Amino acid sequence: MSHRKTKPKNKPPLSNPINASSTSTSSLHLTAFHPHKPLYSIATTAVGQNIVRIFDVRAGVAEPRCEVRLKKGEEVSCLVWNGVDKKRKRRQSMGEDWLLCGLKCGRIYVIESASGEIVRKVEGHAASVNGWCTDEERAWSCGGDGKVKCWDSRTGNCVA
Repeated sequence: MSHRKTKPKNKPPLSNPINASSTSTSSLHLTAFHPHKPLYSIATTAVGQNIVRIFDVRAGVAEPRCEVRLKKGEEVSCLVWNGVDKKRKRRQSMGEDWLLCGLKCGRIYVIESASGEIVRKVEGHAASVNGWCTDEERAWSCGGDGKVKCWDSRTGNCVA
C-alpha cells in the first residue's frame, strides 16, 4: 500500500498569520497593541522569512497596513509601540506611533507605522533586547546581556 501525501484542506493562507494553525508553515512569535491608536503589530515567520506586520484594527477588522521583511537570521525578541498620548504629553522625536523592534542580536529597529520603513537602527546590547520603555526625553532598553541602556529619545544615542 502506498502512502500519498495530501494537502491539508484547512490550511490558512500565509498572508493571514493571525489564524495560523499547526499545519501552516507560519508561526506567530510576538504581538503588541498600540496604547492609544487602533494599531496592532505581529512578529511572525512565514516560509523561513522573519516578518513584522502592522495592522489597522478599526471596527474590529485587522486590515494590513505594512510589512517589514527582516534580513536572514534576524529574529525579533521584543516588540513595543512608542506611543505617546498627545492629550497629556508632547510629541517625542522618535515618533508617537513608531514601532520598536528589538532583535536577538541586540539591535533595535525603529519602524514608522504608516510606511513600514525602518527609520533608525540602534546598536547597544550584546544579546537579545528584552524590553523597551520611554518618557518624553529618554528611553530605556534591557537586554539578555544583563544591561539596561538609557537612550536620548531625540537623537537615538546611548547616554548610559
